[in-house]
Amino acid sequence: YIQLERTSELIGKLGEAIALDEENDLLYFNRGTIYDQQGEMANAIKDYKAALAINPSSFGANYNLGALYFNTAIERNNKANATSNNSVYKKLKKEADGLFANALPYLEEAYVLDSKDKNTLLSLKQLYYMNEDYAKSEAMKKEIADLDQLIGEKK
Repeated sequence: YIQLERTSELIGKLGEAIALDEENDLLYFNRGTIYDQQGEMANAIKDYKAALAINPSSFGANYNLGALYFNTAIERNNKANATSNNSVYKKLKKEADGLFANALPYLEEAYVLDSKDKNTLLSLKQLYYMNEDYAKSEAMKKEIADLDQLIGEKK
């Protein structure tokens, strides 16, 4: 469906599947991922949260929700930095800060579930640094270096 660019049909089919099996977190996760890819943030957030309500230990839902908040915050931050209008800057900066704060608990949970996921480590390193938690940021930096070394040794 995705390759055929029939995502709206796929979303409908996932909705039908959810109606038949409301406790299947993977159905919500998959639909959330499609919404996420289409830029439908509100729907993606709703589905990722529904997946987590069923399965709080879902690495994918925790990571994707955290990444969605994080990436949206980066976009808002970049827009803030690109404007010369101070009131627009303050508004966008406040939105970005709120989104970064929303991202943190989900990315931290993703880290608990898989401490070797490099994307999670990179995001947490940056979030901790931005929050001036330099000790945690350095700890993530060290874990990234250790992971890179381990991957290098396996090659």
